[in-house]
Amino acid sequence: MLICPRVGALVLQFAGASVVALASVSPLWAGEIGAEKPIPVAEAARHVTMPAGFRMTLFAGEPDVHQPIAVTFDDRGRLWVAEFNTYGDKTVNFDTNLHDRILIFEDRKGDGHFDKCKVFWDQGQRLTSIAVGFGGEGYRQGKRDCTLPDA
Repeated sequence: MLICPRVGALVLQFAGASVVALASVSPLWAGEIGAEKPIPVAEAARHVTMPAGFRMTLFAGEPDVHQPIAVTFDDRGRLWVAEFNTYGDKTVNFDTNLHDRILIFEDRKGDGHFDKCKVFWDQGQRLTSIAVGFGGEGYRQGKRDCTLPDA
């Protein structure tokens, strides 16, 4: 999994199963196909060559998701995304005036793109990981492991 500040979540579908992959949009410079700026997130999936039987779709991308650092699926097929908004640059390090979030994306139509997004939690600071199960959602924030009741 590739994690960088400008990331779009792409879903690979094969034989009815979905696997999430995070693909960086920044390295996909349109200069490789004749322009000078990055390929827009909505077009990135069209520039990926897939093996026979696979289909690449943009499930969620900017501006719907910003700086994802961790993703997971729950038993209902929802995609949970941890956004790392408090990360700054090397001079700021972490901006504690901002908050990290956990989002829940659902594809109720089954068309490979989310049609419902819910902000599960928006009070994070230095959020680094998430895990879903056992009636709740676990996350790591700095050096602390925490839990929240399921949504």
